[in-house]
Amino acid sequence: NLGSESFSICLGKESGSDAYFVWNDVDRSGQEGVITFPVVGAMTWSVKISGISLHFGHLKRKVGCEGGCGAIVDSGTSLIGMPSDSFRNFAKHLQSLGFMGCEDLSKYPDLVITIDGQNLHFPPSA
Repeated sequence: NLGSESFSICLGKESGSDAYFVWNDVDRSGQEGVITFPVVGAMTWSVKISGISLHFGHLKRKVGCEGGCGAIVDSGTSLIGMPSDSFRNFAKHLQSLGFMGCEDLSKYPDLVITIDGQNLHFPPSA
């Protein structure tokens, strides 16, 4: 973590819009739109995930990390990785709901990642 105690990432909503990355930023906890997580890694910016689920209307299915798993915050990519067993469960649940191809992603459920009691919703468009 390069000796930094905190960092901030501010991403624009539109594709191609400006984004900002700031090390040792001022504490913005409690400000509207600000999400904070405790860092669990000593050498990396890692957080503890307490659950991964699919939300499709009122249907909610847990698909992984129920006992907790780690995640590295990597500002250099939009990739979201997950443990292999969680991915297999994720794919199984998508298939059981009838989702197979990429023709119309708007019909897919939201991916919800729970970190420190906060649910981060990733719609199919994310």
